[in-house]
Amino acid sequence: MQFLKEIHLMNSFTYTKPKSFEIEDPEERKMESFRILARRLLRPSNQDVKELSILHPGQGDALLVEEAAAYCFKAIDEGATCLNLNEVIWPDSFSTKNVVEALIKSPYCNVSKNQKTTTEVQQNILPLQLEISKSETPWLYLNKYWYAEKIIAEQIILRQTRNLTGETPSVELVSKAIQSHDLLKIGKQGCLSPMQVRALGAITQKNFIVLTGGPGTGKTTTVARMIEILRQTNPEKELDIKLAAPTGKAANRLKESIQNEAPSSENDFYSNLEAVTLHTLLGAGHGVIENFKYDAKNKLSGDVFIIDEASMVPLLMFKKFLEAIPQDAKVIVIGDPDQLASVEVGTVLADIVKGMQNQPRRDASIDLSESIKLDNTLKKLWEKTATSTDEQWPNDHSETSFIQLHNGLVALTQGHRNEGGVSTLVKLIKDQDIQKAIELLKSGEKNVTLIDSLNSGENSSYKEELIQHYKDLSQKVGELYKQEKEGQISQEELDQKYATLLDEMNNLRLLCAKKRGTKAGTNSVQEWNALISKEIEKDFGSTKSDIDAYGERIGSVLVVRKNQSTLDIKNGDTGLLVKRVPQEGEDSFKLVLPGKEKGTVRYVSRPQIEAAKLGYAITIHTSQGSEYKHALVMLTNEADSPLNLRELIYTGVSRAKQKVTVIGFEEVLEQGLTRQVERASRLDELLGQQ
Repeated sequence: MQFLKEIHLMNSFTYTKPKSFEIEDPEERKMESFRILARRLLRPSNQDVKELSILHPGQGDALLVEEAAAYCFKAIDEGATCLNLNEVIWPDSFSTKNVVEALIKSPYCNVSKNQKTTTEVQQNILPLQLEISKSETPWLYLNKYWYAEKIIAEQIILRQTRNLTGETPSVELVSKAIQSHDLLKIGKQGCLSPMQVRALGAITQKNFIVLTGGPGTGKTTTVARMIEILRQTNPEKELDIKLAAPTGKAANRLKESIQNEAPSSENDFYSNLEAVTLHTLLGAGHGVIENFKYDAKNKLSGDVFIIDEASMVPLLMFKKFLEAIPQDAKVIVIGDPDQLASVEVGTVLADIVKGMQNQPRRDASIDLSESIKLDNTLKKLWEKTATSTDEQWPNDHSETSFIQLHNGLVALTQGHRNEGGVSTLVKLIKDQDIQKAIELLKSGEKNVTLIDSLNSGENSSYKEELIQHYKDLSQKVGELYKQEKEGQISQEELDQKYATLLDEMNNLRLLCAKKRGTKAGTNSVQEWNALISKEIEKDFGSTKSDIDAYGERIGSVLVVRKNQSTLDIKNGDTGLLVKRVPQEGEDSFKLVLPGKEKGTVRYVSRPQIEAAKLGYAITIHTSQGSEYKHALVMLTNEADSPLNLRELIYTGVSRAKQKVTVIGFEEVLEQGLTRQVERASRLDELLGQQ
């Protein structure tokens, strides 16, 4: 993981492969590497360590501390922020009690007991942090992760409990803004859901909003209306709104979605909105881990910060974001806590949602009666727009959900994107109703299908459909090149045709749990990309003129794997490899990508792209945030695989708009739906404290 790279850089030592790496058992070998890191971490900084291989285990209490630190490294490598020492299976002669006693006496470990603020203990004094919870549970951290959790909790609670932006708009002003701009309407006859309407009220009152919901629940629609209500309740100020996401692809989708939902009369304002990655927003330095231009001392400018796909944001990044934004800024965090967590440390969004669900009422400066008054006003406005088929407005203001809303948690539950059986399946998985989910997949419902890998030879229509899908794309790309070469098509027509092909590309997509594996039956991205390429070559041959310098044929689906700001391409951008009639000095092979405006395209010279890979099949991780008309979800073949998780299956299935086909053993599917990501964290507990 990235974490290990960070540790190596953080400690800046010369690495020599030690003999311990000759251990055959992979798990034990890995554990020994953590022990080596622990020894290095706990040595005095003035000692020049040239080779790790010369290190020897400590004695007595030192050995106990080293072992505890090693297990802490192991937990963090698995995505946790900390380690519950009570849950460790210690080697012989070790015990939790003895380890805790050694840590308390150690000169390398801070010890705290339910400290609520970071000011109680100076950050980064010592490499380890031992926290004793109210239940007397001993939690061991690397100091930077302990500090990150504390800062995040403090920043969120601060924004929940203080009106930092000045005077809160009156109920009357909010009502007038909603009515004068028809903000509750969707299309000609549609209406926002009650919770979407409540979100409009919440953002006018609160400085920190978490907007959650599954696919198609209207998160982006809600955000667009939230932006507009802020504009209308601040008419004398041109709001500086910053849009960001963990990846370039997600950032682009956020911008496009908000622009598509914008009021038609306000296109100029919305068309000027820009969206960037979190790294770009914070001014990341090239090649330097965590080296950002903007931080707690040099803050960003901006009035409203909107972060999408927050489930993908790691702990340290979220901490740095909150530190770098102005104290008086509004923050809107968007995401689905049931989706896959960050590939780095932490489950930030899920922890924040859980913590906010268990919070006491935060903002004592705003009387709850004012929130009730606003809610009643919003209800009356909604009733004028809603139809009899819309969901009912909740009336009980004593409900826990209303307190959560008052604290800034907005949970959307009504799905609109997924159709028919897909929507039902997504909900069943989200609700962890495993048996009904499997029954639905096996029921014969035409848009929801389970294909048992054991019988895939008998039911391989999905394979034929997939291969034919990409053969058709390849053929159409070749025909367009021929038409351009013979002067039979204008540039405008060509652009339109390629825009259509890019849409067709997303009609069907194979999403795999596993990334690598070349052997038949591994169900990996690598295997399927090779297989589809081979099948296309059978039909179209491998004419030299149709193959680029990287060995890819025109019509190939390529995924960009590296951000290149000079070309305005980002990691995750997906397009088609095409051949153009070259202008002087240009290469004929281009990657055609969606343009900034809907229905437009742009061309990037293939040799200029530093990293791109075949994308007939992609990982479920890569697909996160995208949507496809028909999603083929390929599971791993091993029930006990660490990739076989409910979050992974949920993410894959929820990418489908109209149809989903799950391919894998039924027993693997059943086991996967029962297993969830388990990453120890105390952020939710910190947020729930009085």
